[in-house]
Amino acid sequence: MKSAGRATILGGFAATGLLGLKSLTDEASPACAASTEERPIVWVWKFSADGALDAITHDLATNRLAITLKTNDGTSWMTTFDRTPHAVTGPHQVERLVRHFEDAGIPFHAWFVAKGEEPLWEARMANDVLNAGARSIYIDLEPPEGSHYWQGSSHDAMVFGEELRRLQPNAMITVAPDARPWQFGKVPIHEYISFSNRIAPQSYWETFNSPTNLRYLRERGFDTSQGVTPELIVDVARDTFAFSGLPVQPIGQGASTPDMWQRFISAAGNNGMNPISLWRYGTADPYAFGVLRDMFPEAPPQVAAAPVEELQPPPAPEAVAAAMEATRAPDAGSSPEKLASSDQSQRAAATLQNSCN
Repeated sequence: MKSAGRATILGGFAATGLLGLKSLTDEASPACAASTEERPIVWVWKFSADGALDAITHDLATNRLAITLKTNDGTSWMTTFDRTPHAVTGPHQVERLVRHFEDAGIPFHAWFVAKGEEPLWEARMANDVLNAGARSIYIDLEPPEGSHYWQGSSHDAMVFGEELRRLQPNAMITVAPDARPWQFGKVPIHEYISFSNRIAPQSYWETFNSPTNLRYLRERGFDTSQGVTPELIVDVARDTFAFSGLPVQPIGQGASTPDMWQRFISAAGNNGMNPISLWRYGTADPYAFGVLRDMFPEAPPQVAAAPVEELQPPPAPEAVAAAMEATRAPDAGSSPEKLASSDQSQRAAATLQNSCN
């Protein structure tokens, strides 16, 4: 569907001058390009809500999925909110969890809620998580709800980004905002995009299927005649973030049916928006894991090329002569000088043999 909403969105960015915002990833991005072999990711909030560590490990390993686990909320480690034994208490626990999941064949990523109240501290915590072994970090950037979610300013966002990029110039950083374009004015999305490598829009077709959201989408030129469908929310995410030039990899609604998930994956794939991810393990229909597995089959192992024998230069004539001399066995009456000469000839023969192997 060709949406008129995209022109409206881009025009607004041009008017603010934010299309020219300097990217802090200009030099780091080539080293951080997304791998074509990345697996779909399942988000885990906290073990007390999503489930036991062993159950999560089993389901993700069985279905060849990756994990992104919440490590902190602002400057508070997750043990503040999750009293289970495996909750993140700091970088050492992150390191243990990385080893646990990676040893089970599950790629480990991390995520946290950005609040912006202490941006330097938040950046250093993100640095600790990456140093503990997380493959990448996702930043949940949402409008404030009371004391929750983003509380800072645009300046705080840039302080955070500059410090994190100083500490981790080559890290893979993904910002995860709301897919709905009218949420832009409530968070410093442009600043976060300037130091991020990818965007993972929160694209929840059932949660967003309300009369108010439908009206706002219609006002922006989207066809809402079928309600908010997986296809429509993918279009919204694509058009909303097209201005950034970054890969867009939407987060789908786990609490939905396998049929809806197939539609979501197909729509995202048709727009080159892979890998997608699923929010979240604890609320997802278990069949959705199988849908993700089956629609992203495991890549066949690469066949190693046959080794190419390195050509050696031909042996020197002196080495050939010495080797021929070495084939003659010394007699019992050989002098010490002749025996020494024979030893040298044998060594020369060994050199010749090595040069021809």
